[in-house]
Amino acid sequence: MKKSSYSAEAKPKKMKKALLSYTLAGAMVLSLSPFASPVADFSAGTTAYAANGNSGAAQDQKIINRVDAERAIDHIRYLSEEIGSRPGGMEAEKQAADYIANTLKGLGFGVEYQYFPVADQYIADVKFADGTLWEMGASSNGKVSNEAVEAEVVYVEGGLNPADFPADTAGKIVALTREASTAAYRTQVDNAVNAGAAGVILQSVVGSRGNYGSTFNPSLTKKYDVPVYGAAFIQVEWLKEQLAEGPVTLNLTATHYSNLQSVNVIGTKKAKTKTASSKEVLLTSHMDSVVGAPGASDNASGVALMLELARVFKSYNTDKDLKFVAFGSEERGLLGSRYYVDQLS
Repeated sequence: MKKSSYSAEAKPKKMKKALLSYTLAGAMVLSLSPFASPVADFSAGTTAYAANGNSGAAQDQKIINRVDAERAIDHIRYLSEEIGSRPGGMEAEKQAADYIANTLKGLGFGVEYQYFPVADQYIADVKFADGTLWEMGASSNGKVSNEAVEAEVVYVEGGLNPADFPADTAGKIVALTREASTAAYRTQVDNAVNAGAAGVILQSVVGSRGNYGSTFNPSLTKKYDVPVYGAAFIQVEWLKEQLAEGPVTLNLTATHYSNLQSVNVIGTKKAKTKTASSKEVLLTSHMDSVVGAPGASDNASGVALMLELARVFKSYNTDKDLKFVAFGSEERGLLGSRYYVDQLS
């Protein structure tokens, strides 16, 4: 069964505009990079360099003109729709790694997988009566089991005061908008459980850089025998819309995934000529997503542009190696990029 994700699909026209913006930014970065940017004459099969060894606006435009937005959008669709949610260390992230590796191999690049250990994942599946399935983060101190908890949902305003919970809370799954501090939302959970809740879903409110909050793993100091999940902001908003139309029943299960490995994918295009002191030029993106999201804009779009620029640059001769790197587990704390840097000699 394919899981539903909480991010809405971008419209193709808007996506193309976004990709063009990314391309312009990428071309600017490359034009300032410390490698001799060639101007390739594909019809004549020759390569010419600017007199100062640097790329100018004309060279940037040549790169931009060769970028195919439709190709990039196809990469986004595959990663976000065919694979979907790609949490760090999970099988879906490895599927994304294989897709990226095979694409780079097809361009003639040398490809390396760089594996590294990551912490356990606690992931919840929230199933609706119609079969729709959402992913959320699960607290390790709540019930984590494939034995389902199925019950009607009630949304409760507040939750810091035991009086906030209606008299018929017992046996129901309680959804709450989480308070800002960890200590405060722990009080919300405690009050919900004391009121007899069969499960608790906390709504994330605001994420980094002002974005809507994503799924999360609630941090609890007490053990509870009911599931406690961290939902994305939009998931609970949609849930509230459904509750306004009538009763909603949810089926809750969760899995603890251990002994996990994440992975970086490194594609290398060797320089035609270089000196011992030549530097490498890196173009990078991360391929994982947060739990429950298809990760189309964050960050299949970045991977798509990286792969499309790799296709463009395969026909260019450079005096420095080019590396195209897809990092794993960025959403878990920049783990892939940190590991990559730690392995450099």
